[in-house]
Amino acid sequence: MGVPIPLDYYTQFRATNMQYAQDGDTLFLCGGYTGADTSAAYFNFTSPVFLALSVSGIIRYIRAGGDFNACKYYAFEDPRVQVSGGEMEKVGSNFYLAGGQTTILYIHLEETVFIPKKFEYLLLPRARSTSITHILAPPNPTNTTVAILA
Repeated sequence: MGVPIPLDYYTQFRATNMQYAQDGDTLFLCGGYTGADTSAAYFNFTSPVFLALSVSGIIRYIRAGGDFNACKYYAFEDPRVQVSGGEMEKVGSNFYLAGGQTTILYIHLEETVFIPKKFEYLLLPRARSTSITHILAPPNPTNTTVAILA
């Protein structure tokens, strides 16, 4: 027996290679390789969804059912977190989103598009939000995408 996955997040929760990090009771998730919609027969899309969830809320939801929204702090879509195979890491008080590929739609034998060399720092919100609101220019451009969770 399981619990239903909310339809709004079905494609996100079946994604592979999502970026994730945990800070206390909050689990941050973004990106990943998934189906473009619930009718997709195979994974063919990189998700632009960013989620912040309560770990204890997810455990309660799995054990007792109820309302999934009770364990969701916030969620939004942004193409800047549309990455698969990268990493999200906490360093000090900041979270960094780095590496991965940004191919939006995948077609068999299509060339993979990796993250471009010049990227912005993204301040990903810690509190309830519906978007990335702060963007900082990187002090030293590198070959890595860096997102900072503020």
